[in-house]
Amino acid sequence: MLEQMKDYTKCAVRNRFVLGGYVGLAASIIIGTQVPYLLQKSVMFAPLDPLLFVGSVDTLLFTGFGAGTYSAYKRFSKMFEEHGERTLAHRSLIKRLPYCLEVGFESAREEFELMKL
Repeated sequence: MLEQMKDYTKCAVRNRFVLGGYVGLAASIIIGTQVPYLLQKSVMFAPLDPLLFVGSVDTLLFTGFGAGTYSAYKRFSKMFEEHGERTLAHRSLIKRLPYCLEVGFESAREEFELMKL
């Protein structure tokens, strides 16, 4: 379970959209808890919180919370374990994949190359 969480976190950080969604959600929560204080200082933060929250949640829902990146990472990691260098021969095909799947492949490739060292 801990290994899966580590792998998911690695994939979520590599995928810019998922990372942005989580950062935006955290910022929204921080702003939301500080609104009474911020309203005393500046009125501009009041409408920012709901927009940031909705945008972050929409981004995370649109990306499936990074599930595509994570499943691609697991699938390509298994391919690298079984076939090694031959998996890299398909790299030109990988560049045609959607962004999330490409990020999963690149994460698996980098990990494979680090293990070779």
